[in-house]
Amino acid sequence: MTEEEKQKLKVYRNGFGVQIFPNYKNLHEKYIGNWIMDKKNGIGTYYFSDNTIYSGNFKDNDFHGFGKCTWSNGSSYEGDWMINKMHGNGVYTSQKGFILKGLFVNGLYNFV
Repeated sequence: MTEEEKQKLKVYRNGFGVQIFPNYKNLHEKYIGNWIMDKKNGIGTYYFSDNTIYSGNFKDNDFHGFGKCTWSNGSSYEGDWMINKMHGNGVYTSQKGFILKGLFVNGLYNFV
């Protein structure tokens, strides 16, 4: 069977669904949300094996748009994302309660 024939037979995830991703440590990651052409797109929640949770917009499998991520250490960021990075207006709260509010660029707080 040629590669072209295989692609024609491929089943793509579309619409709302749940995907569980096992990993080598027998821990699981899980995505609950929307799919378009086999990629996470639209609103969804991703549960990482270390208990980090991202809930918000996805585009082509990336955190992209508005969302909130709470890391396993208790720190969080709620705001705009672009290709998996904090990018745009948002609020970062450290696990000790320190808050950065304002503009983030490529994952970094803009102190201007």
